Amino acid sequence: MTAPYENAEFIELGTIMPPEKFRTVLPEDRDAPGGLTEQKVVIEFRRDSPIYSQLLPCFRGAMFVYGFLRRGKGLRALFGDKYDEIKEKLKVSLHEWEDKFLLDFYVDDTYSKSYFVKSDEVLYLLQHCRNPQITKFD
Repeated sequence: MTAPYENAEFIELGTIMPPEKFRTVLPEDRDAPGGLTEQKVVIEFRRDSPIYSQLLPCFRGAMFVYGFLRRGKGLRALFGDKYDEIKEKLKVSLHEWEDKFLLDFYVDDTYSKSYFVKSDEVLYLLQHCRNPQITKFD
């Protein structure tokens, strides 16, 4: 059986995970439930990540960034009719992979879909998303 990432195509991260629909949470809140329309996301960095120096200070040195994505048209377009069936069990993760990230969608061991995204798109997401350490609520 072929690993799902071996034939992964590149996809534009902003079409699935636009910064305005993504929020990070503190590591101690990673197991807290999200909102009714939110999807949990984990971003994993390599220990020697070359993009650490470009991240906001609150993310530097972290191996994992936890967050939630508001479900929307991007996910629905990606999965089509199957989306309603899998959305409650869907897991989303981004893994640093050489000079890119692997965007992985999976439901237990029964369903998996993987794409590659550019590292600068992940960096843009983290620089422009809602973050409890940098967002000002006035």
